[in-house]
Amino acid sequence: LLLGGRQAIVTAILWVVIDFALLVFELMGLPLVIQYIESPLSRMLSQTIDLLVVAILLFVTTHGLKDALSRARENERHLLHMASHDVLTKLPNRALLNDRLEHAMRKARRNHQRVAILFLDLDNFKTVNDAFGHQYGDQLLKLTSERLQGCIRSSDTFARVGGDEFVFLLEDISPPGYGAQVAENVFRALAVPF
Repeated sequence: LLLGGRQAIVTAILWVVIDFALLVFELMGLPLVIQYIESPLSRMLSQTIDLLVVAILLFVTTHGLKDALSRARENERHLLHMASHDVLTKLPNRALLNDRLEHAMRKARRNHQRVAILFLDLDNFKTVNDAFGHQYGDQLLKLTSERLQGCIRSSDTFARVGGDEFVFLLEDISPPGYGAQVAENVFRALAVPF
């Protein structure tokens, strides 16, 4: 640099501040008149400022890109969840149940284990919708699903496969009566008035 080390740094910082101010004024559409004197030093500082501005813009763009990618990943996770879960009850849907069933069957064959599937259809559910409206029917489905999730282990799957149809997928049913025990728990849970 033509100036001393510290003075050159201060001058460069001043040029960055001036250049940033010009950019802000330009973006805001405000008139700004600055007399610019062309010299070798000003050209060198201008090139330095241009590089700094590019570096700043690259930094901002990179962080903006990271934020955009992060939002895109979150949206993708949300869409995958929506595609594999029932919107109303938040339970796994038929597609996710089928995937888990295939996995459970392969695992059971490989490890010589047993799998049980229990189907549940809520009798006369249409009567609830007809008599009280779909809002109450939806509420009943949510309450039913919340109550029945407590009837199985966390390693099992409880899915909603239709309007008032649910499926329990019980993996590794090592105690021989586990399937019957779950069915009994379901009957007891449904016997309590809502």
